[in-house]
Amino acid sequence: MTEPIPVTPGKPGEVWVFALTGPADDLGPMATALGLAELDEARVEIVALADLGELGLTGYLRDGYGITSEALGKLEVEDAKVALILSSAALPEDVAELHPTAALRYLGQFSEDRAPVTFEPLPDGGADGILQPEPARKPMSDARIGGMVATAVLVLLALLVVVMIWIA
Repeated sequence: MTEPIPVTPGKPGEVWVFALTGPADDLGPMATALGLAELDEARVEIVALADLGELGLTGYLRDGYGITSEALGKLEVEDAKVALILSSAALPEDVAELHPTAALRYLGQFSEDRAPVTFEPLPDGGADGILQPEPARKPMSDARIGGMVATAVLVLLALLVVVMIWIA
């Protein structure tokens, strides 16, 4: 095992970078390699550096995760693959430190360069005007009321006839 890595409750947009020092097949489950009982595997990415081409790991982290070039510094990796743990949300809540095995070499923890969220007031006049009320419903006419009463009486008479036939 290597030196323990302290885990501080993070914010969204953090990326922990580990170099895989041996074959990925020998690594085993990533949770075990980090010294954890469990890990959200959906937030773990194994990247083959050969697949990145000229972009390289620095460009991938800069363009893909919004980490500034200044924060990355001179991140150089000779290993064939790296593991990216995407934010501390991948870890169980009670974890205070990681204990990576020798198969992982810690390269650093980087944060996405996000502008703080601000809420500006809406421009004036956007909701000016008066909504038109729904037109008032016409009152029912006498003919309509009479038709409804006649229909109800006919339905009741039909039910009465059916009951009488059934009894007989």
